[in-house]
Amino acid sequence: SVQSDTGYELADARSEELNREVTVAGQTREVRAVNEVVEYHRTADLGPLGERELAVFATVATPAFEIAGQVMSPVEDWSNRKLALQVQNQYDGLEVGESVGSRTVETLDATVELTQFAGTASLGDGTSVDVFLHVGKVRHDGDFVLPVGVYPQQLSGEADTVAALVGALTH
Repeated sequence: SVQSDTGYELADARSEELNREVTVAGQTREVRAVNEVVEYHRTADLGPLGERELAVFATVATPAFEIAGQVMSPVEDWSNRKLALQVQNQYDGLEVGESVGSRTVETLDATVELTQFAGTASLGDGTSVDVFLHVGKVRHDGDFVLPVGVYPQQLSGEADTVAALVGALTH
C-alpha cells in the first residue's frame, strides 16, 4: 500500500545471474549467484523541463552465501559510499557527489542506515538536474537487501517517501 500511496509504479523486475570463481582454503569453486532487482518509477514535474520519469526506487537482493563459514559476497564489506558508486555505474548520466546526511529506518526486522548523497542526472537532451541518492544495506533471510532511491532535489518531502518505501520492504 505504501508503494501505491507514493505514486511509484513498477517499471522492471528481473533476475541477474553472476558466475564467479572463488578460492577459499586453497580450493577454487565456481559460484553462481542470482540477484533479484526490482525498480519503481514516478514522474516528477520539473517546471520548465516538464514532467519526467526521474524518481526511482529500486531494491537489489543479492545472496550472502557462505563458504567454510566465510561470507563470500563482496557487498558485505561495502560502505554506503561504495554502494552509491555502484549505482552510478549502473545509470548513464548519474554523477554521485558528497554525502549530505543519513537516517536510520526500521525494515525487515533490522535497522538500515540510509545515506543521502547529492548528485546530478543528465536528462539525455543536454540538460541535467540536481538529484539526491539514498542507499543502504540490510541482511535478511540469507541475502543482502540494498534499497536505492534517486529523485530531483526540488521534490520536497521525497526523502520521507524513500524512507517510507524502505520501511515497507518485503523480502
